[in-house]
Amino acid sequence: MEVAGLSSIISALGMVITTLLAVILGRLYAGPSLALLVGDFDPTNRGHLLLGAVNGINLWHAGVLAIGLAKLSGTPAVKTATVVFGFWVLIELLLIGIGLGQWAL
Repeated sequence: MEVAGLSSIISALGMVITTLLAVILGRLYAGPSLALLVGDFDPTNRGHLLLGAVNGINLWHAGVLAIGLAKLSGTPAVKTATVVFGFWVLIELLLIGIGLGQWAL
């Protein structure tokens, strides 16, 4: 529980950064992701959604979560990171695949 709770602070920071980017750039889908490279972001375009899913804050959160789980469980960090990042990629692809790509951002 502590790992999940403490790593959620990173998500809260990500929400602040995303809000600031959206206000500053004047784009609803602006965030700390590769989608910033797209001039006119289209939320129905799966390629744009894939770029938006590669979010630095989400990767940081998953990394901290993986390290914390590795410390608590006593398993190697590489093994735990593989499971956490694999699960994250699976969820992102599933959301984009079934048409709920906005939830992947």
